[in-house]
Amino acid sequence: MDTLSIVIGIVCLAIGALVAYLYLNSKNNARVIEADRHVAEAEARAQRITSDAERDAESARKTALVEAREEILQLRKEQEAEEKKRKGELQNMENRILQREESLDRRNDSLDR
Repeated sequence: MDTLSIVIGIVCLAIGALVAYLYLNSKNNARVIEADRHVAEAEARAQRITSDAERDAESARKTALVEAREEILQLRKEQEAEEKKRKGELQNMENRILQREESLDRRNDSLDR
C-alpha cells in the first residue's frame, strides 16, 4: 500500500466519524428542542391555569361581597320594619292610656258634680 491510500483511508475515516458525530448530535439537538417545546407548552398551560384560578377567585370574592351587602340591606329593612311595628304598638298603647285618662277625668268630673 502506498501512503496516498493510507492518507485517503484516514481522511475517509475522519469524515465518516465527523458525519456520525454530527448525525448523533443533531438527533440529540432535536430531542432537546422537542423537550424545550414541551416545557414551554407546560409553562404556558400552568400560567393559563393560574390566571384562570386567580380570575375565578376574584369573581367569587366579588360575588360573596355583593351577597353580603344584599343580606345586610335585607336585615336592615327587617329591623326597620320591626322598629316601625313596635313604634306603632307603643303609639296604640299611649292612645289607649290617654283615652282611659280622659274617661277617668270625665268620670271624676261627673262624680264631683
